[in-house]
Amino acid sequence: MSQIDPLPLDLTDRIPQEIFDEVAAFAKEGNLESLKNFSLVSHLWEVSTRPLRFSYLDFNPDLMYGIITGKHRACQRILPCVQRARFTFNPVGLEKEVSAIYLRMLKLRELVFLETSAQLVLLLSGIPEVSRHITTLVLNEVDGFPSFGALQRAIASFPGLQTLSMTDNRGSSTEYCEGGVEAEFVVPHNLKKATIKRMACYRCISRILSWLALRSDTIRYIEADGFLELSKFTRVETLIIGPCTCGLPQMT
Repeated sequence: MSQIDPLPLDLTDRIPQEIFDEVAAFAKEGNLESLKNFSLVSHLWEVSTRPLRFSYLDFNPDLMYGIITGKHRACQRILPCVQRARFTFNPVGLEKEVSAIYLRMLKLRELVFLETSAQLVLLLSGIPEVSRHITTLVLNEVDGFPSFGALQRAIASFPGLQTLSMTDNRGSSTEYCEGGVEAEFVVPHNLKKATIKRMACYRCISRILSWLALRSDTIRYIEADGFLELSKFTRVETLIIGPCTCGLPQMT
């Protein structure tokens, strides 16, 4: 059986980068293992596969430890590729490091917070260089918002938001449930889809919906527990009414 020799470097160097990009994009339809193997072929293949391999990152405690303890060169290559990120840790004592990581993800468009603290949400929302580009925001089991106004401020800090999902979020004081809607915080102008479920109490859901209703001209999809405020969204195309678990009658 004849041996297959590799192509000479002077030939591969003349192959346009677009060819490598097309091959990498085709491999994406398979699995990450294929992309990993492709990335080992050459520097050009690694460059082509990098945005596909690292378009999503789960920032759990293990990954954060690896990033913070010295893998800076790898992060400089990887973080600019991230388009979707999920944060599942608390940043106590690491605010400076977390902010620096967030600032590297200029292509980030989808941001998910899961089982973490409101401190992290407020920290990252206050970095406009990245937050202004976010189109999808998910707050799932986020605890510790000091007030309802703080929650409003965090959401309003993502002005390009198109999709908002909030489930099982809690405040750190009675002010979170008892405070009023702060008119100074503007609902994102392009918001089209909102999911609001299982919040701390019925007043929280009621106030969130009342605030979002100020942008009812753009919102086309609403999924929320059954409250009368849903009637304010007169231009929705999809309306999903969930069970009311807060002791109030559902909308009829």
